[in-house]
Amino acid sequence: MKKNSTILCVDDDDDILLLLENYFSKTRFNVLTADSGAQALDILDSHHCDIVLLDYQLGDINGLEVLKKIKEKEIKTDVLMLTAHSDVSLIVRAMKLGASDYILKPIDGEQLFIKVEKTAEIHDLKKENVLLKQQLSDKHRFNNIIGASVPMQQVFSIIGKVANQDNTVLIQGESGTGKELVAKAIHYNGSRAKKMFIPVDCGSISPNLIESELFGHTKGAFTGAHQKKTGLMKAAGDGTLFFDEIGELPLQMQTKLLRSLQEREIRPVGSNETEKIYARIIAATNKNLLKAVDKGEFRIDLFYRLNVVFIDLPPLRERKDDIPVLVRHFIKKFSRSQNRIEKVDQKAMDMMMEYSWPGNVRELENCIERAFALGAQSVIKPEDLPEFPQTSSPGNDSVVSTRKTLEETVKELIIKALVFTGGNKLEAARVLGVSRSSLYSKMSKYNLK
Repeated sequence: MKKNSTILCVDDDDDILLLLENYFSKTRFNVLTADSGAQALDILDSHHCDIVLLDYQLGDINGLEVLKKIKEKEIKTDVLMLTAHSDVSLIVRAMKLGASDYILKPIDGEQLFIKVEKTAEIHDLKKENVLLKQQLSDKHRFNNIIGASVPMQQVFSIIGKVANQDNTVLIQGESGTGKELVAKAIHYNGSRAKKMFIPVDCGSISPNLIESELFGHTKGAFTGAHQKKTGLMKAAGDGTLFFDEIGELPLQMQTKLLRSLQEREIRPVGSNETEKIYARIIAATNKNLLKAVDKGEFRIDLFYRLNVVFIDLPPLRERKDDIPVLVRHFIKKFSRSQNRIEKVDQKAMDMMMEYSWPGNVRELENCIERAFALGAQSVIKPEDLPEFPQTSSPGNDSVVSTRKTLEETVKELIIKALVFTGGNKLEAARVLGVSRSSLYSKMSKYNLK
């Protein structure tokens, strides 16, 4: 039987200690014993114990004093009190001091087993919960946004300054630069980390449904509204609402969103009552919103409402020093499941350094993932790279070749992405770093069926 938990039995009666040790040694527990309160505390200082079976009457100090010191030292263990006394006040004092439960002497074997197993299950759940929280924190640490370049260090500095504030943040960057990662870093490293983080893809929601999605609706507000719905702005509570590609929001909806941000309240579709909202707002765009304002595509007042703190995410071609660091990160990431590749040879690295990466970090990640998927062995070589990096001109930092028009290049990239994904449009959009609706629009424009 695999021993996966440790129990410390504390009693000044050697016969009882021997009985407990024999009993628990046959279960899933590693067993430690102590015949005094002082010895028990010494053991807890040097060993992790999941459960402590603690007798009330000990030779040196009573069990309540030991329990009190365990809690003062913040030792992560669950304590079960053993007592021959059925004094209710004693039991109450033990529970107030933090005991998980109590067991009366003489010990009933069945009762002992049930209570210890129940306590062990709760302790395991606590450990699992702590682990999940650590994993959640690790997932969104700053070092998951990879970059040692000066532009990225400036981004990290801003994240650190605004994480614990409530200001609205606007993140601008090309597709694939990691705008949502930055939004999550702000959320999960700040005071709202334990609250909801809700992303909203403004480019993928139907214009006819977006008001209902954001503000909610009442039952019968429109055809198909069979029940009341809570909008995302309310559902976020006092967490964070992340508006991805805010530049795709229709003008009419921009007006309503502006009002809700100014008043910090919403009105569900079909309702005459307003509801307060408390979520922090972070927005992101791959557009230059000021140019969109000049074209009449974006409201200037909404822009200023969102642009309290501005984060400009540089494209990968402007921080090429980060490419080797990112490559090592992605090799390590994909090696967890397929441990075959250790590095990239110099010629392949030179090609990646020369390429302009129009899809930015996302395209680079796909490039490394593709090498794993297609069976590259030990070292990534030029032949393991996709066509995009290989066909770029050395030293050319422009997104497209001077011999091609922008439209020709975009059309070619879409075709290659569709071929690479076997015609899966959703996956092709992910590879290209655009929304599904944007891909459909481009396919229609270039007559790609």
